[in-house]
Amino acid sequence: MDDTRIPLQAALGDAFTLDRELGGGLSRTFLASERALARWVVVNALAPELLAEISVERFKRKVLLTAAL
Repeated sequence: MDDTRIPLQAALGDAFTLDRELGGGLSRTFLASERALARWVVVNALAPELLAEISVERFKRKVLLTAAL
C-alpha cells in the first residue's frame, strides 16, 4: 500500500477493504469491498492538500451526482 492507502484503509477499519485505485482528479477513487453486504463499492477520498481549496458542499455535490449514475 502507498502512503495514501495506509491511512485511508485505517480510517475505513474492517468494514471495507481497499482493492485498487480507479483514478484521480480532485480526489482519489478506489474500488473496495464492503464486508457486511458482500458487495463492491467505490471509495472517494479528497487529497489532503486540496482541503483548503474545495468546499465540503462542492465535494458532497460531486459524490451525490456520481451516486445517481
